[in-house]
Amino acid sequence: MENVGLITYRDEFIQRDEFFTEEKKQYTRMVILHEVSHMWFGNMVTMKWWDDLWLNESFANFVSYLSLDEGEGTKHYKGAWSMFLDESFWGLTTDQKNTTHPISVEVIHTEAAKDNVDGISYGKGAAWLNQILTLFGREIFKTGIASYFKEYAYKNTSLSDFIRHMHQAAVKCESPIDFEKWSETWLKCAGPNIIWHDITEEAGKITKFTV
Repeated sequence: MENVGLITYRDEFIQRDEFFTEEKKQYTRMVILHEVSHMWFGNMVTMKWWDDLWLNESFANFVSYLSLDEGEGTKHYKGAWSMFLDESFWGLTTDQKNTTHPISVEVIHTEAAKDNVDGISYGKGAAWLNQILTLFGREIFKTGIASYFKEYAYKNTSLSDFIRHMHQAAVKCESPIDFEKWSETWLKCAGPNIIWHDITEEAGKITKFTV
């Protein structure tokens, strides 16, 4: 639990006489990095309402894998993005069920927030952040995050505040992609994109193949 000034962990993450496999060591470090990330996204800047709880978790999730891959003390852990892929598949699986929902949804009351703690909030939301870094570039990502924290340190925000800062960063860095429109398709639409095929046959031969 990411309490300010005192992160608490269950005893399964504390190595005593138990032998930690490389997989367990990697997972433990990912969890520690996740909770440390919350010191910024969740604590230093806190979302106004449960609608945006997913952004706290997605950010901590994504940054934990990024740090595990690039951090000075984690260089010998090579499986960070393989673990991230598992997380993404969790989101993809959840997104194909009848109970799917957009990443960003309205939460009517506090109890309802629990319904959205799933693969979409953690996995798909983190995939969205990874796409920002991949599609728009690290400079835009860093510029948007920096300005967002600078304006809202020790304050409450909503998703629109974060989108605005990222959009301004994209404009400032002259990105050809409209960040706001691009985000809308990710955040407000449920379900994954599906690629399918249509085959037309005549006399035992394929005459048309459409993807």
